[in-house]
Amino acid sequence: MGARFTLQVLLPSGKPAIGASITGHNQNAIDSGTVQWYGSTLEDGTFTWENIDTGFLGDKYDFHCRYLDQNSVEWFGNISERIKTSSEPVTKTVMLRLLFMDEWTEFSISKDTEAFLSKLDNGTEILGAMREMSMAIKNRMSHSAMALSTYILEGIIKSIALKKGVKKIERFDIMTFGKLIHDEEISKIIPVGELNKLRGLNEFRVSSVHFKGITPVIEEARLGAKLIMSLLKELVSP
Repeated sequence: MGARFTLQVLLPSGKPAIGASITGHNQNAIDSGTVQWYGSTLEDGTFTWENIDTGFLGDKYDFHCRYLDQNSVEWFGNISERIKTSSEPVTKTVMLRLLFMDEWTEFSISKDTEAFLSKLDNGTEILGAMREMSMAIKNRMSHSAMALSTYILEGIIKSIALKKGVKKIERFDIMTFGKLIHDEEISKIIPVGELNKLRGLNEFRVSSVHFKGITPVIEEARLGAKLIMSLLKELVSP
C-alpha cells in the first residue's frame, strides 16, 4: 500500500530551498528496502514520492532536510508524519532553520591530542581556552565563542611555527591576529586552503565587534571552531 507524498522545503523567508537533500526514515517498515527514503528538492522546493510505503494502518516517518546556500551556510529542518494510504496526494511543508550553537559541531579532542598539547609550552593555555570555548558553544554564546576561536588559533599557529623551526618566534607575541596570518613565514607553514580560511575569518572577526544580528556571528564562530580542529591535526601530525 502507498500514497503520493510531497514535501515542500522552505527557508525562513518563505523562499524555496532548491536542491535541499531529504532523508526519510520509516519507523514502521517491515521490509529493509522501505526503511530509508531519499530525495532532492526541485525549483519550487518540493520533492514527491509517487508511491511511498504506508503499511496497513499508516507508517510513521521522520524526515530530515539539509540545505547549503550560496554562502555555504547550512540550514536544517525536520518533520514527523504518519502517512496513510490515500487516493489523494498529500503535501507537507518543512521550514528550515540554522542549527543552534550547541548542535552544529563536535568541539572536542581525543585523549592523545590532549596529552600532546599538555606537553607544549603554551599547550595548557590552549587547552584551557578550548574548554572555555566548548562551554560557550554549549551555552549558545556565539560572540564569546567567536572571540575565543582566534585566541586559540593564535596559540596553535605559534606552536606550529615552533614545531617547523621558524626563527625568532617571540616576535609573534606582539602581532595582532591579522598581522600574524599575513606574516611571510607563517604563510609558508600553513596549508594554503587553511590560510585563506584564516584570513577570511579575520575579516569576519573585525566586523563582528559591530552589532549586526546573531546569525552571521554564529557562522563565524562555526568557521573558527572548524579551523581549530583542522590546525590541531596539522600540529599533532608527525
